[in-house]
Amino acid sequence: MKAKAAARQVRWLQDRCDIYGRVLLRDDYTCQLCGTRCNLEIHHVRFRSSGGKDSQENLITLCHGCHCDLHSGRIELSPLTATGGA
Repeated sequence: MKAKAAARQVRWLQDRCDIYGRVLLRDDYTCQLCGTRCNLEIHHVRFRSSGGKDSQENLITLCHGCHCDLHSGRIELSPLTATGGA
């Protein structure tokens, strides 16, 4: 039983890494708010805790600074940026 659970966890991590890689590629490895290419992170537009999915449509590339500013409420995503259209 533990082996099946471990295999599911590995598959989940592989799928997530694949999706995150596609988001980085789509966003040209660039923060979609400030344009930097350093310290990049993937942000869920609709939080997973609110039902957001690990899908390309719900993910955007942000640098660490913009990601922190977004979560603290200092900045907001525009609808265009939130859909990966920055």
